[in-house]
Amino acid sequence: MQQFKTLPGSFEEYKKVSLKKIIPVCIIAVLIALLTIYCTKPAGAEWDVWMVLLMLGVIALFLVRGIKRGLHKSKILLESYTLTITDNSLVRQQAGTPEITLYYKDVKSIVKSSSDSITVYAHSQSSHIFIPSQIENKEALEALLQAIQPFSNKKPWMQQFRWLIMLVMLGSFVAIDFLENKTAVAISGVVFTAIMVWSIYEMHTNKNVPDQRKKRMLWYYIIAVCGILTAVAKVTGITDNPAPVQEDVIAKMAAGDTTPLLDTHVNHSLKEPVADDCVFDTSIYKFTVKSLRAWKPDVVFSWDKEEKFAIVALANGDSLRLHIGGCYFYWYAATIVTNITDTVDTAALHEKAVWAAKTFLTPLDKRWPALIAASKVEKDVEGKADYVIRYKNPDRLTNISFEPVYIVKENGKWRIQVSGGMD
Repeated sequence: MQQFKTLPGSFEEYKKVSLKKIIPVCIIAVLIALLTIYCTKPAGAEWDVWMVLLMLGVIALFLVRGIKRGLHKSKILLESYTLTITDNSLVRQQAGTPEITLYYKDVKSIVKSSSDSITVYAHSQSSHIFIPSQIENKEALEALLQAIQPFSNKKPWMQQFRWLIMLVMLGSFVAIDFLENKTAVAISGVVFTAIMVWSIYEMHTNKNVPDQRKKRMLWYYIIAVCGILTAVAKVTGITDNPAPVQEDVIAKMAAGDTTPLLDTHVNHSLKEPVADDCVFDTSIYKFTVKSLRAWKPDVVFSWDKEEKFAIVALANGDSLRLHIGGCYFYWYAATIVTNITDTVDTAALHEKAVWAAKTFLTPLDKRWPALIAASKVEKDVEGKADYVIRYKNPDRLTNISFEPVYIVKENGKWRIQVSGGMD
């Protein structure tokens, strides 16, 4: 029986090698985090330099603390390492980890890496024995191991493709955050979760990982998986429980029919638009919903993803289509599809136009409802609509413009469109 320990004072060499690997990984992780924040910030928003510096400082403190703790624990593991070779087995003992006994008949392969560390692979993945390069009497140890089985250059497939697996996991994580296609997000979520669950199993069964670290890392993995599953559920609409006839309701309401809308027919699962190089924040969904909830906190609505407007059934049988936001032109548009069919009640149509402007469009200009109220409903001689409300634009020389109120009869119902915006 022969016993091998690590060389006294060899931790400093181990520390240098570890830092050369850890520091670049930390820098890349921070850069990815900053890139993600930059790509997801609202269009036109400026970087708060002090906030970024504060964030980097906090991250640096956590990283330094984590690296110091990790190196301290690694020192304990390295200095307590003992490998005993008997007539029929290898026995590895190390502080904080279970003892590993690997019989010669269970050895699958022995691989020596370019850094001079050696790994004895067993048929059972939990019984692998790692031998650090800082081991004493390395020549004698290698001779004994060669007698058990010649060294091999072929690593298990999971070791060969570990970087590819990490890239797939990272790609899945990024896809969940940036993609809008529900199928792609769902697939990415399944892939990420599968890799994470596999990692949890590998870590939990690995006897080379200290027990305390297993418990701590298990919570990290569980939190990460729960966070990813929650994000996937929100993006794919699993948590929203929309009614199965939702698409039919949107189509009917777009045509002016509000009767099929029920309180359960609502879809809040759509992701907000992604801003490119825009002057304004392109989050039309956010601004439109904010305006609706300012009017009625418990409002029930449907969202037309293609045309980007909310559809709301009003209490009087009318329906509202609301759109607020834009890219280069910040647009306010409220369209009321009335329950007025055959008769032409211009006073009622006028009143509804004033209500729409007063309720949803005053953030552009508080004078807007008064301008509409002071103007008349007239026949549209230009042929753009059946009736029109024209008024003098008080800000013709500014970046704010008011469109005439167009009243059109479509599908037997009157449609009132109030719109304007700024550039």
